[in-house]
Amino acid sequence: MAIPSRHRKILTDEKWSEAFGRKANIDDILAYILKHWQQLQIHPPADLLSTKSEPTITKFFGLSLRKNARAAGISGYFIPENPVADINEIKQELQSRGRTDLTYFSDNIDPPLDFVFEFKKLKSKPGAKTSRLSYYKDGVRRFVNGIYGREAEFGFMVALVASSAEKPEILHGLKQGIQVPDMESLLKMIKDGKGNTVVAPANSFKACHFETSHGREHIVDCSDIVLGHIILCHGVNSP
Repeated sequence: MAIPSRHRKILTDEKWSEAFGRKANIDDILAYILKHWQQLQIHPPADLLSTKSEPTITKFFGLSLRKNARAAGISGYFIPENPVADINEIKQELQSRGRTDLTYFSDNIDPPLDFVFEFKKLKSKPGAKTSRLSYYKDGVRRFVNGIYGREAEFGFMVALVASSAEKPEILHGLKQGIQVPDMESLLKMIKDGKGNTVVAPANSFKACHFETSHGREHIVDCSDIVLGHIILCHGVNSP
């Protein structure tokens, strides 16, 4: 299957190879995030319980990542609830305003690393469809519309799941729901050479359960984006 020229570079162009030339650094950061989550699950703080709201969980987790990063050998800076916006130079006003759940930044890497994690709580039945729609429309679409990761080639969606027992059902539903034709259109999903919009296991980052690519040609001077999808489960030894 031929890949449209606009999107070919996100899958094959040297520009993207150069961007992912920092892959080892990103893999280290993702490994640290997964390990630190698991460590916190041994004796979870009150703000990290599955019964807490997503903003409460992600703020505590982000600040804990920041505090413990140096001891784990991670340079850079984790920024919870980071305000973002684009400046309209003609009107001299802010547009596409938002606030990321977690941003990672490091200028120790050339070019600097600056990318976003968006967290969403996902539910099994009942409430599974509603939580998935929020994941897609209030999460993924913010990357697609350039509110998050406007100047980045990649970003990450993180699903928070109440227990590892619910993970298989939720992961299956998440991958199936995002491939519904209306959702593929809404999220401007890019098909690879095999006609797939969901790549599992992920090609770019091994820590991700799957990845998707999204066109952003509707935004001036904005590249397309690859999103890695990660599931974090509450509970000891959560995968």
